[in-house]
Amino acid sequence: MIRDLAASVLGAINAPFGLFGVQLVRSRMAEAEFSRRIRALARAGFSPSVIVDGGAFSGNWSLDVHRVFPRAQLVVIEPNPEMMTVCERKLGTHHPRPCFERCALGPAPGRATLKLWSGSAGSAASLLEHVSGPPSRAVDVEVRTMDGILESLGLRPDLVKLDLQGYELPALQGAQRALASAEAVIVEISCLGAYIDRSSARSIFDFMYDHGFELHDIADLGYRPMDGALAGADLTFVRSTSPLRAKSGYR
Repeated sequence: MIRDLAASVLGAINAPFGLFGVQLVRSRMAEAEFSRRIRALARAGFSPSVIVDGGAFSGNWSLDVHRVFPRAQLVVIEPNPEMMTVCERKLGTHHPRPCFERCALGPAPGRATLKLWSGSAGSAASLLEHVSGPPSRAVDVEVRTMDGILESLGLRPDLVKLDLQGYELPALQGAQRALASAEAVIVEISCLGAYIDRSSARSIFDFMYDHGFELHDIADLGYRPMDGALAGADLTFVRSTSPLRAKSGYR
């Protein structure tokens, strides 16, 4: 995804490689690609009224999406209290005013430990453990389901984005009603095993197809420089009955 979210991903990926003097570098071309792909949805007629930003980090994804869909109601979800403060400062004056939810997303309500790793490429945060070892620090956070959050707000989403550093599948499991409403879902996947027991690409594909979605777009592909292996990407899934999937031909 965009700058800050990519820095979060790279910070986690870089953590185990730092001992060997290897570091992945973020390309600005991917940031431009993200904006182009979101605008492509808009040109195709997609006009969401409610957008959920799950794993908002510093709010730059919401900021960019707001520029494309300025009338949409944003629901900004971020468990890191410091980052949520940044989100509120950055997005709080927008109209309509975003709904800010300071919690982690999961399959059921509860509490969890958010681990944070610091590195030269930024800070990474996850509910999962990392192969690099213990985190720099940890924060006790509330866990809520997306369905619970949206029900309390009285909202039904049209677009959902999840960038949860490996915890995407558990969050989707707590978003059954949200998925029944959503037309498009953007999910980050990783092809590296930096986070222990992270959601696999196959598990995300199986879950989304089982819930009536089809792969519509792939953006922000990142590659490991040491061997050119795919590090990760952002997948856009669209409901199979959406007008976005109405045409089957190439032209």
